[in-house]
Amino acid sequence: MKRIIHTVLKMTIASILATLIAQAFQLEGAITAGILAVLSIQLTRTDSFNLAFSRLSSSVIAIVLSLIFFTLFGYELWVFFLFTLPFIMIAFTLKLSAGIVPALVLVSQLLNHQQFEFTFTLAVFALMLIAVMVALLINIIYPTNTKKALMVYSESLDDILKSMLDNIGTFLLHTGTLETLNAAHESLSSNWFDTIEEAQLIEKDLYFNKNIIAADYIHMRKKQKDRIDTIINLANNLKKKHPYSKAIGSYIMALTYDIGKANKATLQQETLHTLLNHYRNKPLPSTREAFETRAVLYQMMFELDGILNAKLAFHQTH
Repeated sequence: MKRIIHTVLKMTIASILATLIAQAFQLEGAITAGILAVLSIQLTRTDSFNLAFSRLSSSVIAIVLSLIFFTLFGYELWVFFLFTLPFIMIAFTLKLSAGIVPALVLVSQLLNHQQFEFTFTLAVFALMLIAVMVALLINIIYPTNTKKALMVYSESLDDILKSMLDNIGTFLLHTGTLETLNAAHESLSSNWFDTIEEAQLIEKDLYFNKNIIAADYIHMRKKQKDRIDTIINLANNLKKKHPYSKAIGSYIMALTYDIGKANKATLQQETLHTLLNHYRNKPLPSTREAFETRAVLYQMMFELDGILNAKLAFHQTH
């Protein structure tokens, strides 16, 4: 909600400023610059830069191509529609589709003028240039606290991961049901995706500094979440209770206390490998069902190892 409010404020400022600048240059249709500026404001800085390039490029293509059509066939409405077909195809081919509508607005002004004048054509393009530059400038200088916000979201992701692992540990300790585990995981996953979505929007504001620790931290947590999803799927394949599951559940419960910024993955991995080697030396199961159950538990431990490897890789980089 806050991001939407800030976006509305930026749109209002951009519209007023672009219109005033266009009026100062005595450009015809100055309000068009204000409208185009509103359309050029995006939720994030990265999106704003990408949109600016798309709209300026598509505007140049549209103006040049339309002038060719108007010169050859005249300033007629049917010529305008004839021009739109190749222009739209070119825009989509060059991945400039975001600039199609604004560019057509500019070309419509050339059509209404009914004749070619270099100064007027330049003035029409200036409307787009002013709109895009104003929107881009506002998105850059508008005060944000992205790094702090990313840290807050990273802590929220930590809490969600702790809860997910805690639920898995509870299930493996035979104190929780599979239905409860799945329901809780579904609810936590919903919160997870909402948090990730907000965090990714904030990350896009870090146009000039993408490789900050907070952003990489969130990417690391996303990899771990994928591993947890796999563990949940494996839990659903457990056909019977097994003595090893309690030991793995106890390990996971202890692991939840070490979820955080500090590097505790090394010691946790040593404990996990000790546990894994201990079970490797145990005799093979005598029944197929017991063998399949043990295989599922082994795979869970490998996924846990992957979770720890993701954290270790993060600490190696930072």
